[in-house]
Amino acid sequence: MTAAGVAETACFLHGGGRVTILKPLRQPVRCTMAETVEFRCPHCNQLYRLGREQLARYSGKTINCRKCHQPFTFTEAPAPQVPSEPHEQAFTSMTPTPQVPVHESAPGAPPSMPTVGEPPPEQTPAPVETAAPRRPAAGGTTLGDVLTFRYMITPVAIQVIFWIGVAVSLITAITLISQGRIIHGVVTIIFGPVLVRIYCEILIVIFRVYDALREIRDELRQR
Repeated sequence: MTAAGVAETACFLHGGGRVTILKPLRQPVRCTMAETVEFRCPHCNQLYRLGREQLARYSGKTINCRKCHQPFTFTEAPAPQVPSEPHEQAFTSMTPTPQVPVHESAPGAPPSMPTVGEPPPEQTPAPVETAAPRRPAAGGTTLGDVLTFRYMITPVAIQVIFWIGVAVSLITAITLISQGRIIHGVVTIIFGPVLVRIYCEILIVIFRVYDALREIRDELRQR
């Protein structure tokens, strides 16, 4: 206990229970024997010291141990004394901190932090991406690749078919106009190349689907 004023006083207890006031001291000294209560965690025997103000605040509430993170209900009656812990273990303050919040919780609640010695979660290795097989370059293509269908000539053939179709449409349109059927010639000029282009695009889609299926098959074989 401390006295308000200019001078600070110190106190001690006699065998008869009386308090003797000594001469003023420069540093205040508190009698912590009657102001603090010691108790231990029922799970890990962690020792705590709680002041009278904190005793009235946390009495009857469920709190989490700062050492083992297990919940227990605090009561005013101190726990039985056990042999002292090693000197290296310091007393833990019950002042609420952001790391160890004191709150009301149901018994058996999961700990907020992993316990000491818990193995780390298993890490799944990232899948290794395999590069898709590339088609041989045009410069390195041989007659054997063409004959064994390792090199597809469909894209080139589709382009040739398209320009042949456009040329046939123009010749047909010119022939119809020269014969006096101007309307038929104009329709052929407009819609002829369009129909040839649609036909060629359908062939390209079919070829690309086949090419994609072949690459998937090659990847599965490599695995």
